[in-house]
Amino acid sequence: MKSKDKSVAVEQESLASEDKLVLLSAEEEPASSHFGARSQSIASRTRARLRATTSGGSGGSGRLIGSVAIGITSVQHRRGEIGFVFHRDVWSQGYATEAAQQLLQFGFDRLQLRRISATCHPDNHASAHVLEKAGLHYEGRMRSHLLVRGAWRDSLLYAALNSDR
Repeated sequence: MKSKDKSVAVEQESLASEDKLVLLSAEEEPASSHFGARSQSIASRTRARLRATTSGGSGGSGRLIGSVAIGITSVQHRRGEIGFVFHRDVWSQGYATEAAQQLLQFGFDRLQLRRISATCHPDNHASAHVLEKAGLHYEGRMRSHLLVRGAWRDSLLYAALNSDR
């Protein structure tokens, strides 16, 4: 990928229908720049923000159905983090699992990450299930991890290693 090319498209057949889940990146930097002689500050600016849409084929609407992201949290240690949110209308249709799998593949293959993690709320059993189906392993509960609307909240930590594949 050229350094001036700011977009990447990934397509894969949906697990739930004949539609395609299309992920479009808005701000991805080339993988070759991530682990060169650049400073650690690159970690804070390197994020691939993706929109998830159906392709519009076979009855699909081509509408925005969610957002997913991958970010490098440590260049030196080759660590990244993924996250996703999908519209309630498409829950339980396989889109989140498919997107998480594509983010893992992108992180390991293109960004050359060693470890990719994700967190979810302890009561969000659906997201925990998605992370496990995508190939991440439960590592534990992080107490008082986030301050949300004035209250501290725990998070569940999941992670995958490139060697897990």
